[in-house]
Amino acid sequence: ALKASARMEVAAKYERCQKVAMTSLLDILCDAVVALDHRLCMKQHFPKFAAMLMHGEGNSLQGCTLAEFIPDEEDKATFSQAASHNAAEGTELKPTVMHVRMRDSIGNRVQVEFFHVLYLNLGGEVDHLVGVREEADAVAALRPGGVARQGAL
Repeated sequence: ALKASARMEVAAKYERCQKVAMTSLLDILCDAVVALDHRLCMKQHFPKFAAMLMHGEGNSLQGCTLAEFIPDEEDKATFSQAASHNAAEGTELKPTVMHVRMRDSIGNRVQVEFFHVLYLNLGGEVDHLVGVREEADAVAALRPGGVARQGAL
């Protein structure tokens, strides 16, 4: 029982370190980072994401899916398919980048890039981290030669 407890503790620390490293990298490159559970629902409220879509401070987005903010069915399908395809691949958790249009709280369409990466939680389920960056920022972030914005890397 002691060995099993020690293994669980090590696994928990490894998961936290892995998630912190991925989140930190996405946070440098993106306007907002959201963590989704295996059902693609937000695991908590993410203030930067809410601000990006002008949802105000008092409105929690915990439990919402990203699809709720994607008005075009084609874009919803693109994200859903990429997320479920990667999750189905099991241990080979490949990051993906996709371009979608989101809708903010007043109905404006916002062209964004999703930087999507998967990780295994302690329950063995695949969870998702998604970095969200407005396309205008993505273009401005590149200097001649395709190098990321200063201070980013």
